[in-house]
Amino acid sequence: MEVGKFFACFHGNPSSQDSVNVERLTIRLNGELQDDKRLSLGAFLFGPVLAGNYSSSKLLVVLKASGILPENFFSLLLHYWLSKDDWQVGATNLYSMVKDLSIWQGENKTNDSATWWQTMRTRCSVSTCISSASIAALVGQSVSALLNCNGHSSEQSECEKSDAAEKPSEKISESEWLDLSSDAEQWRYLVRQLQDLLLLGSVFKSQPVMEESAEKTGFGDILLSVDSMLFGGRGAITDLVARWIGKVGITAKAVSMALRSDIDLSIDSDEAMHTDESLDELAGKSAADDDMHVNTCKAQLRKLVMHFPHSVSHDSVLSNCCWEYAVCWNKDPEMVGLLQQSLQFLKLIKNGILQHGVAAMLWHTFVLQKFEATARLMEKVKKSPKASLCRKEIGMTDTALRDMMAQCCSLLDIIMQADVEAEEIPVYGVIEEPWMSCQGPVPLVELVIDQRLCYYAPVSLHYQLAVVLHAILTYTLKSVKPLSLYHAKEASCFFKDLQSLLVLVTNVNIGARTEFLKKLITAAVTALPLPVSSTSVGSEQVESYDVTDVGTPSTSTTDNTSALTNAAAKQEILNVVEMSHWCSKAIELGLEWQGINVDSLRMHYVCELYSSGYDKLAEEVL
Repeated sequence: MEVGKFFACFHGNPSSQDSVNVERLTIRLNGELQDDKRLSLGAFLFGPVLAGNYSSSKLLVVLKASGILPENFFSLLLHYWLSKDDWQVGATNLYSMVKDLSIWQGENKTNDSATWWQTMRTRCSVSTCISSASIAALVGQSVSALLNCNGHSSEQSECEKSDAAEKPSEKISESEWLDLSSDAEQWRYLVRQLQDLLLLGSVFKSQPVMEESAEKTGFGDILLSVDSMLFGGRGAITDLVARWIGKVGITAKAVSMALRSDIDLSIDSDEAMHTDESLDELAGKSAADDDMHVNTCKAQLRKLVMHFPHSVSHDSVLSNCCWEYAVCWNKDPEMVGLLQQSLQFLKLIKNGILQHGVAAMLWHTFVLQKFEATARLMEKVKKSPKASLCRKEIGMTDTALRDMMAQCCSLLDIIMQADVEAEEIPVYGVIEEPWMSCQGPVPLVELVIDQRLCYYAPVSLHYQLAVVLHAILTYTLKSVKPLSLYHAKEASCFFKDLQSLLVLVTNVNIGARTEFLKKLITAAVTALPLPVSSTSVGSEQVESYDVTDVGTPSTSTTDNTSALTNAAAKQEILNVVEMSHWCSKAIELGLEWQGINVDSLRMHYVCELYSSGYDKLAEEVL
């Protein structure tokens, strides 16, 4: 380090400009010193000692002769040590340096020991270099205990300390005992907190082996510190675990399987055998095999569950994962796969009340505004809007809008299907002991539990509208005003709270509704390509598909699936499945919209199938 830069790191504090006593001049570390210069100074002064190339006692002689207060060097040492996490030296050298500086501070009486150690704890708490902070905390705890036991005596040798231990000790006041006890307790808590963060950090830095990956949220590196966790609320650990799951792209099914308790874990015999084999691998196989097993997402999540049984509980983590994915989708609405992945986590939440509450919060926070904008735009243009208009009015393309509307249907269906009456209200807010003093935002699960339950009628009404909008977007139907299909009383309840009471009006706009449903059936059937019955492969298999049950193939189709090799026939089956799905949805809407002749819809469905050449399918519908 250059001499000029070295002297620029310090400044004097003379009491008078005219007469300065150099021998008594107090020199301090420059408070405006930039971070890079502070690190360079720390490396210059303490680098050789920490590397084991220079004695801390010899350096202490030089530091004492400088006239600079020990707290300046102590702050500089901590700043340098906590600046990185990849130290290649042991903690012994740091221990010696901290011990020597602490003894020097006790001799000078420039600062009380409580403030001295509190400074060290604060620096460790705010540091994001968890490994270095953990070592520093252990060193501080050890040196503090040693100096407290020895009465802060720095002049006694080891023999003198042994002799002094045999002499009657002086009486210590009750307040001093309390200070010592409080100091030791603070060190104990800090060390445990840093050990927790070490575990989290090791998991977050891992890239687990996954058989199947999901959409990734794109989060950057997750920085940890005790201070950020203490002010992150009781759900900070759960939030970070969910963020890591989204970052590496672990599927909802894999997360759910890993977080279930052993009693509640229901897996088939093959998976059970695989689990037993994995345990055997941990016990006796080679190191390479052990590394592969330990690095699976299930092993990493199990490790977290064992260490954080309250913060990393099944429903809490899945709820936060659901929310994290929804937040990411809200930032980039084109990535509808993020919303789909959010709903995958939502479906696996076991507690019905929690699942219902998270779904309702998702709807009101992220989905409702875009849903309303879509409905009002399609009511205005009377058809599926073009891509440019969708991007201008809603902020996403028509393709993304269609996919989003499919997820809206799924979300509303989850709200309707959640079994809130059979479930007890879950109790959350319990947290591991080292983090009981944390403050900050209320955890997501506690916010969800406080949500009022949604009424079935408004949810069902919005679900019907979502199906209508999705159908229009899928088949680009024209001359359809979706909101006009409903009575004015019902239309006035759209896009409002799902917790409001609503009485559905029956026998409304029967003609317009029937026309729309027939138009949907016609569009779904005519979208099918010509059947491959004229070719040599696949006609009977396609036409034996059971369209009366959505998505469920008949027995003959299931038996002949293995023989189906023609790619065109396979694609035709997929087309038939989608067509039958939409025609079944049309009939379901006809049943919900009371007053509509559902038999006429089925007859229209059969006629369209005959017209398109799918005679066998038409016969099955009959």
